[in-house]
Amino acid sequence: MKMPVFDANDRQWILHRLKRTAWIAVLLLILNVATTIGFEANKGTAGSNSKTPSDGNARIRSVSYDLLAATPRADQQPRSIAPTGWRRTNRGWEHVSVWGSPSKSIHSLMETQEAREPALARGLLAKVGKFSPVTFAICQVGAIVAIILATRCISLCPKKEKVVL
Repeated sequence: MKMPVFDANDRQWILHRLKRTAWIAVLLLILNVATTIGFEANKGTAGSNSKTPSDGNARIRSVSYDLLAATPRADQQPRSIAPTGWRRTNRGWEHVSVWGSPSKSIHSLMETQEAREPALARGLLAKVGKFSPVTFAICQVGAIVAIILATRCISLCPKKEKVVL
């Protein structure tokens, strides 16, 4: 496989595209860092929805964006209603009386599944879960570049001739 030959105009165009792509990548990196810093700053003030009167109007000093920390009031709790009658399932129409009642809650089923997983897998997934999507994207692009360079190196390396006796 022959390497393509570029003239001066092609090189200038490629360099221009690479510079533009690099600037976009830098801007995305800055945006990612800024949102991460902003998220960490808001997480520190979560739950402090204090109102202070100023000029006769009440202003909110900080807003909590942590949805998991906020507990809904008793009248806002979701209500579970057991299904009744006939339901369309992947096995056709079934009456819910043949389903049986769920013996465990979803939370207990999740805990059971987590207990079945090996500790090594839980630890690895906990560490991987801390990476941002940008980190995954950078790793994927790096892996693609490594594969492309490896295939080019293999195709450019001289092949050894086999000696038949």
